[in-house]
Amino acid sequence: MSTSSSPATGGPTGGPTSIRSRCSRHVDGYAVDATGEIRLGGGSLRESVVLHEIAHVVSPGAGHGPAFVAGLLTLVRERLGFHSYGALLTELRRRNVVEGDVP
Repeated sequence: MSTSSSPATGGPTGGPTSIRSRCSRHVDGYAVDATGEIRLGGGSLRESVVLHEIAHVVSPGAGHGPAFVAGLLTLVRERLGFHSYGALLTELRRRNVVEGDVP
């Protein structure tokens, strides 16, 4: 098991978020709300998966609700760029996940 941390992203306690890699065939990854730890399945160290899990860390307890979606959109815009943000926003609107003004 390897561990690395991202000093730019704080967990719920304000400290660095720990990202752990582990083998799993069922999920790409998940975030642990209480600790801010992100656990990734084997081969899941892709920026889109990491951003998804960081969105969970910055919106603890939100599930995939509005706070999570807002955090994910902000992270995608900042890290993957405006075109990726626009594509994600278009898809979320098509699926009726997002309406109106967004971050």
